Amino acid sequence: MFDYRTASSEDRTRFDYRIPNSIGSLDFHDSGFSNNGGDDDPPTHQQDLKEMGDLITGLRQGKLYRAPIPANPHRILCIGRGFGGHANNIGTQYPDAKVLVVEPWPLDWYPKNVQFCEDNMETRWGVGDNSTCFVHLGSVIQSFSNRLHIYQEAFRILKPGGWIEIVHVGFDLYKNGVVLENEYSACSKRLRLAGSGRNVDPILNIEAELRGCGFTDIGDQISELPIGTWPEEEFLRDIGEEVREKMASDIVRNGTLQDWNTEAMLKLCFSASESLRIVDRAYFNVHTFIAQKPYGGI
Repeated sequence: MFDYRTASSEDRTRFDYRIPNSIGSLDFHDSGFSNNGGDDDPPTHQQDLKEMGDLITGLRQGKLYRAPIPANPHRILCIGRGFGGHANNIGTQYPDAKVLVVEPWPLDWYPKNVQFCEDNMETRWGVGDNSTCFVHLGSVIQSFSNRLHIYQEAFRILKPGGWIEIVHVGFDLYKNGVVLENEYSACSKRLRLAGSGRNVDPILNIEAELRGCGFTDIGDQISELPIGTWPEEEFLRDIGEEVREKMASDIVRNGTLQDWNTEAMLKLCFSASESLRIVDRAYFNVHTFIAQKPYGGI
């Protein structure tokens, strides 16, 4: 992964410096994501998502995607709700590809082949038909009110044989393959309802929705994101410890963002945080959906 602070001068020449206000629009629509998530503190929220994205990449041991894309893709579209670090890494891995990225808070430094675009993803995208090899959505699908439109537009811009990949961390907490109900589960459900009015996990419908839009060869690869230091592998223990501390502190902060000022509600948030710190052998499921636009698709 590229880090400008430690890169050599030769590597730095492959990167541009542009301030966030200089985002190229590429004829995308001049607006942002639908604000379905109750995003009261955008910079903090984006940092949270970046950290979660880094943890998922760590869980994959550095792999940036799982779709079987071509060895030399010419155009890739990355959609996220963070700072664009994932797209930067893909752009570095494929320097000859044009990487379009939609992120609300782009980084200042990024490779010359990466172009940030402003867009309202729930209208028609400013990308041509059959023009793109790969569309990657990172932990963002729950933010859209009309997921079918997202899939339909991805299908439209993908070349026949192109791939879509959707990464999503499931809402439920698991232990030994069974959904775990505790104070954390109860509190997180209330937070989702308060923030967006929805508690239905998108994973229940993603496969059927993709199939309905014309995609084939649909797969759902599931990885366990551990909570705590119970895994035997050292890298998983490190990830689990970070996940536990992050989620335990985030639920208290997110509770305060909902103006839950009553003593009972604050107590629920702190109880949820504590239950996550002491739970043993628990994990979240990270789903990676991949699907292909068939070669006969238009």
